[in-house]
Amino acid sequence: MESHIVYWVIGGAGGLVLAVIETLLIRALFRAAPPHRLLVVSGRRYRQGHETRGFAVHGGLRAVIPVVERVEEQDTTCVPCGVEVRNAYLKGAVPVTVRWFALVRVSRDPEVVHDAVERFLGRPAAEVGQVATETLEGAARGALAKISPENLDHLTLFEVLLLEGSPPLRAMGLELVHLSIESFGKEV
Repeated sequence: MESHIVYWVIGGAGGLVLAVIETLLIRALFRAAPPHRLLVVSGRRYRQGHETRGFAVHGGLRAVIPVVERVEEQDTTCVPCGVEVRNAYLKGAVPVTVRWFALVRVSRDPEVVHDAVERFLGRPAAEVGQVATETLEGAARGALAKISPENLDHLTLFEVLLLEGSPPLRAMGLELVHLSIESFGKEV
C-alpha cells in the first residue's frame, strides 16, 4: 500500500516538472505583442511582400527560434507634439505666428512601418515626438508660404497643415492622428 503512495507522489512531481518545462518552452517559442506595440523579429532574412529585410514586423502572436532570432518591441502609442512657428511668411512677405497641437504615432501600415522601425526602434517616445515636431515645423513654413493673407482662416490653415504635414511624416513611418490649431495671427 505504501508503495502505491510513493508512485503517486513521484508521478505527481514528474507531471509538475513536465508542466513547468512545457510552460517555459512555450514562453521561449511564442511571443505576443502587447497592445500599442509591435514585435520586431531579427536574426535572419525575412521576405515580406516583394522585399527581403533583416527584420520582420508583427502585431500579434509570433513563433520565434530562441537562439537564432531576437525579439524587440516598437511602441506605437500616440506622442503629443506642441508646435509653434514664429516668423513664418505668407505670400507677400507677411509674417505670422501659428501654434498647434498634434498627436503622432508610429504607423502600423505595412507599407511604411519598416521605415519607422529602421529609424525609431529602441528610441524613446520623446525622440519620436521631437523628430515629428521638427518635421511639422518645416512643413508648416512651406504650407504658410502658399497661403495669401486674404485667405488666412482657421479651415484653410488646417487643411494646408494637414496636406503638407502628413507626407513627410508618412515617409518616416509616422502618422498624424490628431491636429488642432490653438492660435494663429499676423505679427505686427
